[in-house]
Amino acid sequence: MKHFGSLVLISIILFYATQAKAQQLEMAKSENTSWTQLLDSLNLQGSILIWDYEQNILYSNNFDRTNEGFLPASTFKIPNSIVALESGVLHSDTDQIIWQGDDRYLDVWEQNLSFRQAYQYSCVPCYQDVALKVGVKQMRYYLEKIQYPGMVFDEEQLDRFWLEGESKISQMQQIEFLKKLYFNEIGLKDSTISIMKRMMLVEDSQANQWYAKTGWAVRQGNNLGWYVGYLITPENRILFFATNVEPMQDFDMERFAGIRNYATQLAFQDLKIIP
Repeated sequence: MKHFGSLVLISIILFYATQAKAQQLEMAKSENTSWTQLLDSLNLQGSILIWDYEQNILYSNNFDRTNEGFLPASTFKIPNSIVALESGVLHSDTDQIIWQGDDRYLDVWEQNLSFRQAYQYSCVPCYQDVALKVGVKQMRYYLEKIQYPGMVFDEEQLDRFWLEGESKISQMQQIEFLKKLYFNEIGLKDSTISIMKRMMLVEDSQANQWYAKTGWAVRQGNNLGWYVGYLITPENRILFFATNVEPMQDFDMERFAGIRNYATQLAFQDLKIIP
């Protein structure tokens, strides 16, 4: 009888292993070398990753690079916002983050901001204050709970570990996390999901809805730009994306803030997803 039970258990394990392998094999990858030319035309180097969830197809110009880890920069405002809401440090996107009168990098940061405004203006000191209020223990607990990987920090680094240091996340990991957030596979409160959707919405038109966050890190003089999020078409088609680019020599850095979004939109146009 014990022998029979062991055989049943082995059969179950083999069945699920086979199913998982089959599911993995079913995810098609399409390498778009034209996107490298697209980035070259913009004087950029890097990779664009788009996951068509409905058709289960990954598109990129450089799949090797999409598995490399980089500092998340301000894309970390997505998990940081979730942690703030889940831990009770903040309760709504209308909660006020008070400016203490200190000099800040951008004039728009030098005022009291709602939580939603702090996200939209990408207010670094606002989110540094939030992280300090969350604390190391809760930050570790909630990042593990929401399955956001690769963050390295201690008490000393708590207000900047996503901007400098050893923290790393890849484009693949970014879109996997965004998928878990979208379908709430990480057990968030309903109120957190609603608030995050309001905060992340950057464009809502009859054509498409864009939910996203930019990021910009500077390490050893090298600039790195992110644009991550998801697009919902009028047909409710969901596409997750993560763009990671660096400026090439003689790039006009005044264009860098907007070029990450623009490159992503061009890739979607190439796929005939948007006009």
